[in-house]
Amino acid sequence: MIILASLPLFAAEEDDMFAKISALSFKKDSAELQKTAAAFLKKFPAGKYAADVSMVLAENEDDPETAVKKYKSLMTKYKTYGRRDLAQLRVCEIYELQGDWKTLANESLAALKNFPQSAYTGDFQLLYCGAETNLYRYNQSSGAANDIIKHEKNKDTNAHAMLFSANAERYRTGYSRSYVYALREILIEYKKHNIYPAAILLMGDFYEKTGNPGKALAAYTDLKTKYPRAPETAMMRDRLAALEEKGTKPEEYIPDKNTIDKSQKIDLAYRTSAEERENSSYYSVSVGPLDSEKRAAEIHKILRKFGAVKTVRRNDGFYHYAGRFGTAQDALGAKIRIAEEYGINGNIVRFAGDENQRYIYGEEK
Repeated sequence: MIILASLPLFAAEEDDMFAKISALSFKKDSAELQKTAAAFLKKFPAGKYAADVSMVLAENEDDPETAVKKYKSLMTKYKTYGRRDLAQLRVCEIYELQGDWKTLANESLAALKNFPQSAYTGDFQLLYCGAETNLYRYNQSSGAANDIIKHEKNKDTNAHAMLFSANAERYRTGYSRSYVYALREILIEYKKHNIYPAAILLMGDFYEKTGNPGKALAAYTDLKTKYPRAPETAMMRDRLAALEEKGTKPEEYIPDKNTIDKSQKIDLAYRTSAEERENSSYYSVSVGPLDSEKRAAEIHKILRKFGAVKTVRRNDGFYHYAGRFGTAQDALGAKIRIAEEYGINGNIVRFAGDENQRYIYGEEK
């Protein structure tokens, strides 16, 4: 009888301690929170709030690595906890903030596999797209983004996916027809979305880089007028000022059918540069020279199966550089596959450079 009588009191104490922990979390009182939570888990290790308290501890952890350990421990220990997917999302967000793109790619893929019905599926998909983009694996990023666009009903998620898709298309085909079309879709469909300033900036950049200063001026002016406090506006102020100083006349910048049709299928002037934000060397399979734009486009479509493809035009024709391989041996494997499966002979080249420009070094036949 004594035990039975004490059960309600025991439960009330558990409720009171959890309420106190929740209040401390809200107040951001880290020291007292850690002390009270530790006492709670010691006293109620299998209590109804144990998983929630562990989640609170992880969310209030200042050290990122320790926080990851706490989230992972929670997911392992409490297999039926309803917020395990949120814990996994927090892990992914930490790796995103740290710029650990390889781990983020693995963790977000694991999340999609382990939590197929999660309310955060769209977030995991976008995190994966971002990771692959920052790893320069544009085929993977594009494929994932297009899959979101095809199946996701959430318009906000779709908007970000379209921007990832456009960005991947830019790096795969340069300032090309498909890239312009992707930006046009965003500018038409998402005028009230927070990605719109980025789309305007990219559109202006496209026009500036392809010799349409009037359209670039109009895009930059529109960005400055509509979004004066946006980070994208700060990024292009000097470029806008330079165009204005030249007396450039603004022109309509939303791409029409004529603009898209006039754009090249692949950007023949595209070059790797500091824009890629990386300094490490890598190997690619070089295919060329190709004597016509039609032939270059045909080969480009095939080579995309082996990774991101960059295209340049030289005096003797077009050259494609397929893949970003860490070793010459990996590039050799791709070269052999390209030759065996498609009858296309290529050479292995190494890309390296400094902060301002990347260069192609020697060939390995």
